[in-house]
Amino acid sequence: MQCRHFTIRPAPEHAREDEARLNAFLSSVHVHAVQVSGATARSAGWSVLVFYEARGARAGRCGLDAAPPLRYQVA
Repeated sequence: MQCRHFTIRPAPEHAREDEARLNAFLSSVHVHAVQVSGATARSAGWSVLVFYEARGARAGRCGLDAAPPLRYQVA
């Protein structure tokens, strides 16, 4: 599993660009989990951390296909 960080800037013209980049990435990988945090005093915007696997990487991994991705598990 890998992770990748994205920042969604609050200004509308930047937010559209940042969201498009995030959406393109999400549609190209198998997502396991996403963690999001809002703006703080030191950083503006949203911080998005995506845990994923590249498409095709799941097929050869023992046991990975047996369990659903984390985003579908109910706590």
